Amino acid sequence: MTYPERRQNLIQKIMTDLVHLTKQYPDLNLTVRVADLREFADYYVSEVKNVYETKQEQEKYVKRIPAAEQLGVDLSTLWRYDKTGYLCPVKVGGKRLYKQSDIDKILMK
Repeated sequence: MTYPERRQNLIQKIMTDLVHLTKQYPDLNLTVRVADLREFADYYVSEVKNVYETKQEQEKYVKRIPAAEQLGVDLSTLWRYDKTGYLCPVKVGGKRLYKQSDIDKILMK
């Protein structure tokens, strides 16, 4: 096993242990070196970033008008699709975005 793999396994074990400790002993106090905390935070942020970037690369989102144009329907039909659960948008900051993969599934039918 390489050093990065061992390091990653160790950090994952520490995370598991921390979750266990917080559930078992909610009032427990720990002393941690700042350098260790920084390394842990850097690792955690990079892992979350990798997961987010991977998901973003996999899924494309389309606004309402382009979605309606692709499907050949009116905006009111998109609203009805949402209410019936046929095609539900993802709401981001007050905007409704549709997954391109969901649109493609409908078009394949």
